[in-house]
Amino acid sequence: MQQQSDPPLVNLSLFGEEFFREAIRYHVYEYWTYFQNRIAAIYIGGSVHRNEAVPGVSDLDLYPFIVDEFNETDRKWFKQAEQRVELRYPSANSLCPPRSVTERLDGLKSPVDEIAYVRSLAWVHRLRYDTTLVLGGDLIGGLGVPDMDKSQARDYFQSVWDLVRYAAGLESENKTDFRLPKVLSHRLRKLARLAVLGGAYLLIGDGELYSFKGADVLPRLKERFPHWCAFLNETEALYISLTPSATDSEVDTYLSQLVPWMDWIGKQLNTE
Repeated sequence: MQQQSDPPLVNLSLFGEEFFREAIRYHVYEYWTYFQNRIAAIYIGGSVHRNEAVPGVSDLDLYPFIVDEFNETDRKWFKQAEQRVELRYPSANSLCPPRSVTERLDGLKSPVDEIAYVRSLAWVHRLRYDTTLVLGGDLIGGLGVPDMDKSQARDYFQSVWDLVRYAAGLESENKTDFRLPKVLSHRLRKLARLAVLGGAYLLIGDGELYSFKGADVLPRLKERFPHWCAFLNETEALYISLTPSATDSEVDTYLSQLVPWMDWIGKQLNTE
């Protein structure tokens, strides 16, 4: 019979919102009580990791990893566990099938398989720069992977740039894996977040900063690029808090500034 002890959580105090700390505890407990020593690590990413999440709007961006493969028996557990989490946290249900460590990271051992290598490298960069470990061991510390370079930052930035162009009506279809919220207040906040992400890739590409947190990124951007300060100040006011009465006009006005910002970043990243 599996032991029903509490999971040995780490770094929980780094999350500012009690709502998300409780949601993390609940999600991790579901994994822990079922997988136990099969768990390699669980990370929290995205806006919760950055302490930019809004209760009732943001999810957890949960990244659980196991040492073996997710099987059919596990799928049966997952369906039941997902229902339990949905009842408890309908707005932050982020339970997902755990990923195999081998499947996600072994591509680093085969640089001749370029697709597998790039996919594994993307996971290393995501875990290194935009997550907080909450259970298990560090999966990437001993891999010896260098920091993201300018060409990699440029490649990752492209999807952010494409999404902004789509939002502005400059592309006929969304070529990215990301979606834009339909609710205007949520969309405006998302667009401001894309502005921060773009700036983060610029700083990362220059080897100046390795963080996607607005609290780290925006001060450095203002210091380096004072001619963008007015736009960055507006972005700072929008990227965390919702604007409840946001209008189409406000979204369009912000987009009219966001597109030149992203185009400018694209030019900087394409300059060797």
